[in-house]
Amino acid sequence: MTWLAGIVLLLLVILVALQLVPRIQAHRALGRTLTGIPGPLGEAIDDGDRVLAVFSSPACPACRAQGEAVDLLRKNFSSVHTINVVEQPALARTFGIMVTPTSVLVQRGRVRAFLVGIQSAQKLRTLLSHTTTP
Repeated sequence: MTWLAGIVLLLLVILVALQLVPRIQAHRALGRTLTGIPGPLGEAIDDGDRVLAVFSSPACPACRAQGEAVDLLRKNFSSVHTINVVEQPALARTFGIMVTPTSVLVQRGRVRAFLVGIQSAQKLRTLLSHTTTP
């Protein structure tokens, strides 16, 4: 194998890892209990409400594309919280956010859904509207 083929192979492995790591992190987050979250988001979680936390970044094109749908949901559901990871990096780390956009559904203090990437308004609405099992 030539050095060029080795570099190409290494780049492919890195690209695959960059796709898999956030999804593995998402799977590991399911069922995790969240406590001690500051601010209005933490209050909603502590109250046991169903809460959708949408993590985004101003520099993220996918976040901007999803932003309109999230804004519409916020008008209909008071339990939708948007978190700018640039302004609140500690909160993003607490949730285990590795990429944006990421949407996290929390119910009764536990992570019930951890969705990496852009999500449709319908999918987010369905998450908020349907009861999940404890």
